[in-house]
Amino acid sequence: MTLHIFSHQQPYIATLGWDVLFSRIIGAESGWVKPDPRIFAQAPTIDCHIGDKVAQDVLGARRAHITSIHLSRRSGDLGGWEPLSPSVLRPDFTISSLQALPNLLESWSGIHANNSN
Repeated sequence: MTLHIFSHQQPYIATLGWDVLFSRIIGAESGWVKPDPRIFAQAPTIDCHIGDKVAQDVLGARRAHITSIHLSRRSGDLGGWEPLSPSVLRPDFTISSLQALPNLLESWSGIHANNSN
């Protein structure tokens, strides 16, 4: 799976030793910011987006037609309104900590591998 990271997260990911998992770093220097879907176009092979802000991360991924993973560290931290429609934003997946991310990505990769056969 190809993973991309937004540049402001790079120091955190490097500290965790996860920087080897990412193939590309994308930032506001591209000229776009979340939730504008054009920032995601900087990484045409992106599989999913992980973030803790519904209004930026989940909305941006939805607008770019990318799978969204919401990092929800607080219970009940799921709601958010799509400003251009009356719908409630719901992520495709929710995790409560970054420690849950490797297991989710592994199981998600397995789902995608099974669906491609």
